[in-house]
Amino acid sequence: MGKREELDAIAVWMNRSFLDWQSQSGTRKTIRDFSDYLEVDYSLLTKWLSGTAAPGNENVIILGNRLGPEIYDLRGWPRPKC
Repeated sequence: MGKREELDAIAVWMNRSFLDWQSQSGTRKTIRDFSDYLEVDYSLLTKWLSGTAAPGNENVIILGNRLGPEIYDLRGWPRPKC
C-alpha cells in the first residue's frame, strides 16, 4: 500500500470510529470530545481524520487500546501480543 492509500484508509477508519463512538454514547459529540476521549492532541486528530497525516508510534498504541488493533494493520505493523 502506498502512502496516499495508507492515509486514506486511516482517515476512513478514524471517521468510522468517531461515528461508532458517537453512536454508542447516545448523544451528539464533537471532534474535540473525541480527542479528549482518546487523550490525543486535537490538531493531530483532525489531520488523521482528513487523511493528511498518520499517527506515530505512541498514538498508534493509544488508538489501538481505545479503538481496536485495526490501526496496526492500517499502518502495516504487527499487532502487539496480548
